[in-house]
Amino acid sequence: MDILETPQAFELYADTPGLAPEDITVELQEGILIVSGERKVSLQTSGGKVWCSERASYSFSRSLALPESADADRITASVDKGVLTVIVPKKEPPAKPEPKRITVTGAA
Repeated sequence: MDILETPQAFELYADTPGLAPEDITVELQEGILIVSGERKVSLQTSGGKVWCSERASYSFSRSLALPESADADRITASVDKGVLTVIVPKKEPPAKPEPKRITVTGAA
């Protein structure tokens, strides 16, 4: 899994060969991003003999604490050519308060 930070977002990339979108789960629980998936391979034979079987079933799960600058409401996830991409946009930084002059008064 690779995680990159750009000025606009955090980008997560994970290889997910053989997984369809429905095999992958991306959840957010109390500021923790959880990415998991499972691939089940079943060997189907039509009465023949298996000479070699190298494909494997597997599952994975990764948990990442998101920083306060993450915008949890705009997270997106997609799979293309066996690579899962999760984009976590950053929130706009709060506006800096305008300078304010405080009036100094004398004792009465």
